[in-house]
Amino acid sequence: MNTSARTSEAGFSLVDTMIASGLLIVGTLSCATLGMSCTNLQQRTKDYVVAHVIANDTIERMRAAGVENTHTQYSASPATTVQGRQVTVEFPAAAMAGVFGGTMDTTGALAAGFLPVQITVRSGDQNFVFTTFLGER
Repeated sequence: MNTSARTSEAGFSLVDTMIASGLLIVGTLSCATLGMSCTNLQQRTKDYVVAHVIANDTIERMRAAGVENTHTQYSASPATTVQGRQVTVEFPAAAMAGVFGGTMDTTGALAAGFLPVQITVRSGDQNFVFTTFLGER
C-alpha cells in the first residue's frame, strides 16, 4: 500500500489567505469611512439645529418689536453674534419680487405692513439661510 500519494492538501493556500486579508482590509476601511461620514453628518445636523433655533429666536424678537422697529434696528446693525455664531439680518427686495411677481421696495412693504426677512447664520464654514415674511398682527 502506498500512503504517501495524497490527492488533496488540507488547510488554506497562500492565495486564499491573501484574498481573505484583502477583503478584511477593504471591510475595515469601509467601516472607518462610514464612521467618519456619520460623525460629519451629526455635526452638520447639530449646526443646523442650533442655527434654526437662533433664527427662530431672532424672528420672535422681531415679531415682538414690530415691523417698523425691526427694520430700523436691523438696518442700523444687521450683524450680531449669538452663541458664538455670526447672525446677519437682511431685507431682500428679491424675495418680494419672487412672491408678488413684480417689484416692490422695502418702503412699500413697510407701508403695507410686512417685511421680507433673510436671516443668515454662519456656523464654521457653513451658512444657513432662512427667509420669511414678517407682518403686523
